[in-house]
Amino acid sequence: MASRARRTNRKPKRSSTSTLISGPPLAEHAALPLFNIASSLLAYLPAAILAHLHTLLSVAAEKRKLQLQEQRRPHKLAEPVQAALKKSRNGRQLISFDDLPPAWQGTPFIKSGYRFIPLERFSALLLSMFTPHNEFLNIQTHIVAFVYSCFHWSGGTQDLGETIVLIAGLFCLAASICGHMMSGCSDQHAMQFCNRVDYAGIAWLLCACNASLVFYGYASRPDIAYPFAVVSSFMALAGSILPFVSWFNRHEYRYWRISFFVALKVTAITPVVGIYMLYGLEGMRDFTSPFIRPIFLSALGIFFYTNHLPERFLNPHGKWATRFNAVGFGSHAIWHVLSATSILDWASAMAVVRHSFANRV
Repeated sequence: MASRARRTNRKPKRSSTSTLISGPPLAEHAALPLFNIASSLLAYLPAAILAHLHTLLSVAAEKRKLQLQEQRRPHKLAEPVQAALKKSRNGRQLISFDDLPPAWQGTPFIKSGYRFIPLERFSALLLSMFTPHNEFLNIQTHIVAFVYSCFHWSGGTQDLGETIVLIAGLFCLAASICGHMMSGCSDQHAMQFCNRVDYAGIAWLLCACNASLVFYGYASRPDIAYPFAVVSSFMALAGSILPFVSWFNRHEYRYWRISFFVALKVTAITPVVGIYMLYGLEGMRDFTSPFIRPIFLSALGIFFYTNHLPERFLNPHGKWATRFNAVGFGSHAIWHVLSATSILDWASAMAVVRHSFANRV
């Protein structure tokens, strides 16, 4: 038994022919080609990347060189601007419509009385508000209205509705003063920016007037007033954005610009219709009657401005046109007078409806 156990536990001897052949496994066989490819890529990629980066940098450098050359090249408006500055003796004398560069040419019916003052002489621009030229009355009408409003409301306002209209009205007047002052500036960017701020001020005032209708007309129904207030806010936002769109300020889009401001005014009809539905025809008549006169004055001013009255019927180089242009008497100044009167009359109308509609149910 012991000998049998020893025989069974004895391990067989390996023959020389059964010895395993040494060599790389399958994974190593597969890795060799990949390793060779990777080695080639690692040897090639740095050179390729560097070459590509060099190409990109060369292209970028060439573009930058062209940009610098374009910046150094005289701008296409530089020559007309320099000619206009020379004609105006660096802003010291008035020039004609034909002397202005194209970007400064606005109303073709006004042929004389233009300022062209460089921005570096900003003090001269400020002083020009008080010297005769074709924007003189446009500026002075709004200065008078601004100063009067500040004194009239120096003791404060009656409520939030009046405060909103007062702030928007003062901003509109100040923006208009700035816009008309800078219309005689030879810096195109500064001139156009101030003109756009002027348009934004008009939009704010119109939306504030619409908001005052909602504030007083729905004083006892704030749940209805909120949607109208949202619409007025949206229109004010649009009026703050559109003036800074490039095409909005061009003379050829003048009627689109006027139509937008008219649309702002027409939005006042919606709350008036709501007042009719709430209080009937008599209530609507009581509410709207104080506002008829300021609305009429505003519409009359737009009529003069849109139709270029009276300069349309004057000989542009005649005696009366020259006299009017010397102080800026024209459709724009008439519109300013009627608009300023309309703002003050609107405040009087608010005082009427403040008491008549405060507790109406």
